[in-house]
Amino acid sequence: MLMKFYRKYGSVYRLWLGKQLFVVISNPEDIEFFLSRPENLSKSASYKMLEPFLGKTGLIISDADIWRVHRKQINPSFHSKLVEKSVPVILENGQILIEQLKIKIDRPDFDIRSFVEKCTLDTLSGAKNQLPFLDLLLKKSNFTEEEIEDEVLTIMFAGQDAPSTTVSFCLYELSRNQKVQDKLFEELKNSSIHEKSEPTFHDYTKLKYLEMVIKETLRMYPPATIIGRKIDEDIVLPSGYVLPANSLANLFVFNMQRDEKYFSNPDQFIPERFENMENINSFTYLPFSAGIRNCIGQKFGILEVKVLLSMIVLKYRLLPPTQIEKLTLEFGVVLFTSDPISLRITSRKM
Repeated sequence: MLMKFYRKYGSVYRLWLGKQLFVVISNPEDIEFFLSRPENLSKSASYKMLEPFLGKTGLIISDADIWRVHRKQINPSFHSKLVEKSVPVILENGQILIEQLKIKIDRPDFDIRSFVEKCTLDTLSGAKNQLPFLDLLLKKSNFTEEEIEDEVLTIMFAGQDAPSTTVSFCLYELSRNQKVQDKLFEELKNSSIHEKSEPTFHDYTKLKYLEMVIKETLRMYPPATIIGRKIDEDIVLPSGYVLPANSLANLFVFNMQRDEKYFSNPDQFIPERFENMENINSFTYLPFSAGIRNCIGQKFGILEVKVLLSMIVLKYRLLPPTQIEKLTLEFGVVLFTSDPISLRITSRKM
């Protein structure tokens, strides 16, 4: 529905749901202005649907005042040096995934998502030993018991959902784009991660085409399709539109990332478009949001995606399903499809 409205009404339009005014924005200039304002930090009512699962005080849902305190105290747990130490636990669980996939070699279509979801959940559980997240919450913060519980649920949700979704969608696209898969395989085969039994974080930073493949996946399938914020006072956007106080702003990231104004052939999987990031406006590409309230765990998430994709592509050739159907995507707080993410695999001959 929102895609249809975007095509009909343009990059800024309003919706009334009962007495509540929603303003939907898909204009990079307006979004940059909006996300750069420190005043616009409180999440919209759209996130309340997550409260039964995540509580009210976690980083995803909490109002600005609580978020500022929690983000400042949790930030050290996701420092780059600590994230780098997570590689061994990702490799360990990735190897389990590789073994589990053996039963699907040369078999009919299957849904890859269930395999990946279990792997990312186990990885996150193990990685918490490397990231001093629980230790910080329990010993070094002044969080209440409820706040600790909410933050643990939030990290488990975000840390499992986004990587598993990204890996699954990426494998889906690679199975349908054999030339891209071949190019990625050649990079991996000729890299240090193929030569080493225990690759390091720095080995993965050298894989430039893998990085492009992941960025293209996140462009087509951003984990958070909509960024919602409460508006406390009238705001005049660069486009001239006014966001009235007490309205809810919805920044529709998916629209921009699938708009041919910003990305040519937007529905095609073309990793090479990220070869030169200077050609891309940073506020047309927001898979992890932007500004002050961006995703705290994006470095860990990207590292996990890199490691798991590398392991799978080196071990298996991904093939399209016998029945190729376009996925039906559902937009909400997170991107979702109720369709199976189907493909086939066969062993690589090396």
